[in-house]
Order: sequence, then C-alpha cells, then structure tokens
Amino acid sequence: MSGQGKKAIHNTYTHAFYSESVTYLDTCVQSCVLIVAYRQGTNIRLTHRRF
Repeated sequence: MSGQGKKAIHNTYTHAFYSESVTYLDTCVQSCVLIVAYRQGTNIRLTHRRF
C-alpha cells in the first residue's frame, strides 16, 4: 500500500481519520457521529463512534 497522504484507522467501535488539513471531514460509510475533533501535532484527529 502506498501512502495517499491520509490514513484511515478502523477500530471495533472507533474510526480515526488523520489529515494534514485543519478543516477536514470524511464521511463514514456506516452511521457514525462526530465525538471530538482536535489537533494532534500537525494533523487533525477525528474520532467517530458507531451506534
């Protein structure tokens, strides 16, 4: 797999999306709700929670 600039890590009940953009939002394929979005270093970490 080659790095496309962003990495999507899928956990059991958590979806973590990393992006270099401050205003970045990715749509989950499954029903998710945005729990928290904060800056981690130079990346944005978006945590989603499944219903």
